[in-house]
Amino acid sequence: MGTARKSVARTGFASANDATDLNEVGSIMDGQSKQYRYVRVEDLALAANDVVEYADATGMKVSQDRAGGSSLGRSFAGVALNTVTDAYYTWVQVKGVATCKVAAGAAAGATVAAGARVVTHATSNGAVATATTSTEAQAFGTALSADTATTSAAGTVSVMLDL
Repeated sequence: MGTARKSVARTGFASANDATDLNEVGSIMDGQSKQYRYVRVEDLALAANDVVEYADATGMKVSQDRAGGSSLGRSFAGVALNTVTDAYYTWVQVKGVATCKVAAGAAAGATVAAGARVVTHATSNGAVATATTSTEAQAFGTALSADTATTSAAGTVSVMLDL
C-alpha cells in the first residue's frame, strides 16, 4: 500500500487535532511552496513551531520528547503547525519556509544565526540548534534569520526546510 498524496489543501488543515485518523496517516499534502505529512503525535502534546522527530520505524508517529520519549534520535520529521494533544493526529510541515522553536539561553547551545544549518536540539524538546561538524549530516534546513530566543524565554527562527 503506497502513501496517499493530496494535492489541494483543505480548509482548516493547519489546526488539525484529530482524535482519530481522518486523513490516512502518512499522507503527503502539497500546498503553495510547502509540503505537509499527516502523522500521529506520541509522548507529549505539541505546540505550534515545535520541531518533531520520528518516533517509530514506519515514519507515521512523531515526538518532540528528547529525554524520555520514543524519538529515534535527532531524525527530523517536521514542524508542528498548531497545538496538538498527545496520541492525536495532525499535519506537520516537511518542506518550505517554516517557523521553528529555539530554546531559551545561549548556554544551552541554542543560538541560531542567519545562514546557519540547523538540526534538532540534543536536549531541548521541540527546538532547533545550529549544526556542528559532528551533526551536519542531520541538518534539515537553513536559518533565514537570527533567532529571537533570550536567556529566559524560548524564541523562534525562520528556516527553509530542505530535505
